[in-house]
Amino acid sequence: MSEFGFTTTVEPRYSDIDTYEHVNHAVHATYMEQARMRFFRDAVGQLRIDTVIVNLEVDYERPIQLTDEVEIGVGVVEIGETSLTLAYDIRAGGEPAASGRTTQVILDGGDPTPIPEDWLDALAEHRVDAEA
Repeated sequence: MSEFGFTTTVEPRYSDIDTYEHVNHAVHATYMEQARMRFFRDAVGQLRIDTVIVNLEVDYERPIQLTDEVEIGVGVVEIGETSLTLAYDIRAGGEPAASGRTTQVILDGGDPTPIPEDWLDALAEHRVDAEA
């Protein structure tokens, strides 16, 4: 987690738990979304950002239980002209639980638009190794 300059916590909810008594695999994407929105708020000062996810990857390492404290690190892997790739490190009880990536395209009126200039330096400050 130390490589990720931005971290946030998510508390598992009872509704996140599946019949196997752990957080359902699909919920990891929701946790990543929550972390991404907090990251954008802190990094570029905006909570509402018009984006569309064009790629989502999650690699699972171990189950997350209802009582686990979940910490998510978010870092910038790649900055394109209109797109941005983020990496996620999801830990439960301090242990690796999953990792993931999202690529999102910035939109204006439904069309791809360049990443705002004033965001570029802030996003660059949160770069992580491509293998993160």
